[in-house]
Amino acid sequence: MYRCRLPSGPSVLGGALRLPVTLLGNLLIILLTLADAALRSPLYLFLRHFSVVEILCTTTICFTQLRFFALFGVAERCLLTAMARGR
Repeated sequence: MYRCRLPSGPSVLGGALRLPVTLLGNLLIILLTLADAALRSPLYLFLRHFSVVEILCTTTICFTQLRFFALFGVAERCLLTAMARGR
């Protein structure tokens, strides 16, 4: 008989902390770039959009949402390409 073992220890803690830390960090970037008038350049616009895409990509959990994960990955690469071209 096979018994399923639940993960425990540092891997569970790391997985449980990864989502809130990522969400809070990206929300902080969005709020800071919106709050300061000096951060209205196109670079910070792309950074804000990159944070939104990162939030959407991080919250894609369900198997049926994998196509959205691929879509957000493509959007992320397009934003990074546009940011690199703007330099």
